[in-house]
Amino acid sequence: MNENNPIISSVITKLHKQQEKGLQKYGVFVKTSSHDLKGWLQHGLEETLDLATYLETAIQLLEEQKHAFQARYDHHISQKYEAMAGNYDGWSSSTDAWNHHALSASLVYQDALTAGFKLKTEGE
Repeated sequence: MNENNPIISSVITKLHKQQEKGLQKYGVFVKTSSHDLKGWLQHGLEETLDLATYLETAIQLLEEQKHAFQARYDHHISQKYEAMAGNYDGWSSSTDAWNHHALSASLVYQDALTAGFKLKTEGE
């Protein structure tokens, strides 16, 4: 049944690897006699707090990445409007500059979507 679900299969594989890691580190399987109920709860709480720290770190990393994508997108949009206004230093025409920045903004937007981010676009 689980072989049809690659996510469950991956979790099971990781669980087995974690068990092997614990056996190498502690030399025994997890046993109920290792701690009393309060000890297990305390251990679980500490692991949960570690998990919360890891999750918050990952969320902040994602936010930093999203802000970087948004800044790149916004830059190309502003450059596109500057080209429309005739400010196109180094370009053969404002149309070429506009097209370049419009395409660049579109590519950044698509890259952000591929990475799992929805950027704020013009007019939002």
